[in-house]
Amino acid sequence: MVKTHIKHSFIAATILVSVVCPVSAQLSAPYWTADIGFVDLTPDDKSGEISGPGLPPGNGVSVSSASSIVGSIAYVYSNNISFQVYIAPPIGFEVNAAGSLQGVGQLAHVDALLPTVLVNYTFEPIFDSVKTFVGLGLNYSTFFSEMPTPILNGALGGETHITLEDSLGLAFQAGLGIDLSDKWYLNVGYIWIDVDTTAQLTTAAIGTVRNVDVDIDPSGGYMRLGYRF
Repeated sequence: MVKTHIKHSFIAATILVSVVCPVSAQLSAPYWTADIGFVDLTPDDKSGEISGPGLPPGNGVSVSSASSIVGSIAYVYSNNISFQVYIAPPIGFEVNAAGSLQGVGQLAHVDALLPTVLVNYTFEPIFDSVKTFVGLGLNYSTFFSEMPTPILNGALGGETHITLEDSLGLAFQAGLGIDLSDKWYLNVGYIWIDVDTTAQLTTAAIGTVRNVDVDIDPSGGYMRLGYRF
């Protein structure tokens, strides 16, 4: 809660400074930008049942929220159009029991890479130093380092190997671009990513393979400090 208040206060203060103290005009397009900051992602997750014997009907899984450093590189083609690539280190998610298994605990940990490409449209300035933008594009999600917990191994009858299918889906963002100088800027906004995958759970000791479909669909806020060149 304190972390959230600090973020909101910083964003509000930055917007106030940018409005009260206009900066010199930014570079004329075309040009490149690079930025870095952080993102908080909260899945709007839905899952099917874990298939196979030994589990009660109505079972399911849920995916935890996660925070990460995030950066982007963009080519600003014109005052309105830009092409952006998001890059970030692996983001770790916890997978917990849900549905009829609610309260059992954490079932697994998985790392994900979520590279995303967007085409952005920037609207005319609200103030001299503040612009709004929206973006639409594609995300490719790949999963690795899947680690089951003892809880999952016990529930499924032995050591279980987990694999998750890669996902290709839409991505959307909207936000504010705030000029701090002719070269430096701050972006704050919201991003949503369509991530759908199928997890395969292989328990070799009993010769059982189970599957569960999961729509992760993470979304959340970000703040990034950038430079034009």
